[in-house]
Amino acid sequence: MGSLMRNASTMSRVLLAEGNRPAGGEALEKARDNPPDMIMTERKRAEENADRAGREWQRTFDATNSAVWILDRDQRVVRSNKTAERFFQRSCDELIGKRCCELVHGTEAPTPECPLLRARNSLLRESQELQIGPGWFEITVDPILDADGQYEGAVHTVSDINERKRSEHDLLASEARYRRLFESARDGILILDASTGEIVDVNPFLVDLLGFDHEYFLGRKLWEIGLFKDIAASKTAFLELLEKGYIRYEDLSLETRDGRLIDVAFTSYVFLVDSTKVVQCNIRDITERKRVAEALNLHARRAQALLDLQLLSHAQEGQVLDFVLDACLSITQSEYSFVGTMDEAESVMTIHRWSKAVMAECALPAQPIEYPICAAGLWGDCVRQREPVICNDYQAPHPNKKGLPEGHVSIRRFVAIPVLDGNRIVAVAAVANKTRDYAEADVGALSTLLNKMWEILSRQRRERERETLEEQYRQAQKMEAIGQLAGGVAHDFNNILQAMVGYSSMLLDRLPEHDETHEFAEEIAQGAERAAVLTRQLLAFSRRQILEMEDLELNEVVHGLTKMIRRTIGEDVEVEVTEGRRVGIVHADRGQMEQVLLNLCLNARDAMPEGGALTIGTENVVMDSEYCDVHAWASPGRYVLLSVTDTGCGMDAQTQARIFEPFFTTKELGKGTGLGLATVYGIVRQHQGMIQVYSEVGKGTTFKVYLPSFERTATTVGTKVVGRARGGTETILVAEDDEALRKLAARILESAGYTVLLAANGEEALDVFEKHTADIDLFLLDVVMPKMGGKAVYDVLRQQHPRLRFLFSSGYSTSAIHTDFVLKAGTDLIQKPYAPDALLRKVREGLDRTDEGPASESDPREEESPQ
Repeated sequence: MGSLMRNASTMSRVLLAEGNRPAGGEALEKARDNPPDMIMTERKRAEENADRAGREWQRTFDATNSAVWILDRDQRVVRSNKTAERFFQRSCDELIGKRCCELVHGTEAPTPECPLLRARNSLLRESQELQIGPGWFEITVDPILDADGQYEGAVHTVSDINERKRSEHDLLASEARYRRLFESARDGILILDASTGEIVDVNPFLVDLLGFDHEYFLGRKLWEIGLFKDIAASKTAFLELLEKGYIRYEDLSLETRDGRLIDVAFTSYVFLVDSTKVVQCNIRDITERKRVAEALNLHARRAQALLDLQLLSHAQEGQVLDFVLDACLSITQSEYSFVGTMDEAESVMTIHRWSKAVMAECALPAQPIEYPICAAGLWGDCVRQREPVICNDYQAPHPNKKGLPEGHVSIRRFVAIPVLDGNRIVAVAAVANKTRDYAEADVGALSTLLNKMWEILSRQRRERERETLEEQYRQAQKMEAIGQLAGGVAHDFNNILQAMVGYSSMLLDRLPEHDETHEFAEEIAQGAERAAVLTRQLLAFSRRQILEMEDLELNEVVHGLTKMIRRTIGEDVEVEVTEGRRVGIVHADRGQMEQVLLNLCLNARDAMPEGGALTIGTENVVMDSEYCDVHAWASPGRYVLLSVTDTGCGMDAQTQARIFEPFFTTKELGKGTGLGLATVYGIVRQHQGMIQVYSEVGKGTTFKVYLPSFERTATTVGTKVVGRARGGTETILVAEDDEALRKLAARILESAGYTVLLAANGEEALDVFEKHTADIDLFLLDVVMPKMGGKAVYDVLRQQHPRLRFLFSSGYSTSAIHTDFVLKAGTDLIQKPYAPDALLRKVREGLDRTDEGPASESDPREEESPQ
């Protein structure tokens, strides 16, 4: 187009200078000096050249995409190309001679801003963009100068610039869109000059994200503003970016103005703008994305941990605790952890497990370790507040912080979580030193895991307790069976002993003391007495011995026996008595309570052959339903506790399981009958009490006896003055199924002056009574007889003859009698084996009793059958 304008300007000057002079004028001038033929040839050639040049110029002139006019000095069109015809919808002939202002603007005179006027004045190219209708055009005016440099006319060019305008418009729109995107983007954007690395622009989002002013970024280099913390953000890295043209960091931490770290994805790439390299850095805040991803990962880790923990539901408790420790670390991505259990009072935590990192870095004593809550710092708050405690800045001041002991691992952040079973805190777990702050999601995940842990551990403990209870039940059944056997044996043996005791006593009364036969009879009597003691022990174990119940203070019983206990167990055992204040009253047999205490102390002495310490204590105890739920052997109520503790050799579990069995002993042959603790067990159970043993090999043993407590004033049983039994002349009916005992009773009574009627069972006794109704003053009835026992006889006769006296005899206890019926006034009992004098005394007491009719009901505690 430029060459065309130059050619057009040259051609214009020719056209304007010569008007319509024919082409080839120079050839005519030359013809004057040349021959005619030559002149004609040169002219013709010149005309042909001129025509060809004119045609070529015209073709070029017409082929241009711009409308081109050649104007004279008066702005009139001298020449026009074909494009102008299309632009202005007029033929060239119509355009020639018209003024351009008329053709372009439709005015008679040029507008003030007309480039033609400016070009005429400046003699330089002038241009103007002009909108004509919907289209845009650019008018360019090139002045035509004569030989003297004076303005002669102009080349007027009108170019269609609609396409360029559209491109410019699109470019502007694109730049506007980019600016809007730049300004409103939810990613941070930095624009850098690639040649210097300086920041030339930053969008508002990054300004707000990092907290710096807009001006803070401008002119600084990327590696000077401290964005990069975890990678080598240096000039070398920037040069690497320029070389590669693209760098992306998926996980980068940016530090804000206030020191916070923000997770971002950082992308940088290089592009050209007007042949200049520019670097754009896109910074996307991925904090929320990472939070969601971490939450999903946390959920996955928690689900996997719960699944794996469920697979350990039957593993040993230590394995479960070890797994939970590792799972706590894995779930929260922590460095340290521990798990501990609380005592029932929630006052002491016992840490059973520390994580391996703690054990490796911390000087800790052997596990488990006990910590009182009153001395605990921040982690103790979870027990005091009964809710989780989160601390994400351990260095910050806190009123409950106790500080870390020497040698403890360094703590930056931690979480402590209580585990509740109902309303009671049963365990505490803690994790520490997560790389990021702990949140409620961590607490939720750990709580779920720990609750599952306790569900497994508590179920295992319940199963163990059930197994223990079942074992205790089996043991109780075995003991009951042994007791029934022992009681039956003792009953039959008492019948045998009765004859031995009775006849030996009668024989001793008839033999002179200096007679050798008297000595033999005395040995028989002493042997029978030792056998009777043995049967009494068997009856005590089987809970079938006779008890004389009264209201007792155990402190009084302990105090009364202390001196004897000290003398009995020897000087190498130190005895300490700790009597509780205002202990309750127990309804018990004083002699049996003394036997319980003495047997336990003697057992403790035998466990300390080289000496030691023996502690006897009493105190009030209340067992509530919650305690009984945990301890299957217990029953709710108020009790007086009698405890005997020694520092002896202790017992293993196998020994503890059998210590109350009769005839079981760990002593050498001949040094124990194995009935001491069996007797204690029987006495305690017959008193509606409970007994428990706690022992560990090498650490001693504690026996705890729980007796029901009553709010009563203790009574003292006076000492009876016993004289020689008197005889009488009354008639006594003796009903006894054992013939030897029947004859023995008759001889004893007859020797004292009584008249005796005999019967082998209850039915015979009724027949005898019918024949001698008016004569009989007292019935001596064996409780257990074939056909009809003593109870049946009593029931028949008591209704018709309320004034009759009854004396029962039995190898069992009054408890066996109470199982059948309540003793009324006018009835009494004597236990076999009895001495002749004891029988005569009981018979005389029964005959001399003055009360008539039924007495008041017995104490209901006496009427209860033993369990």
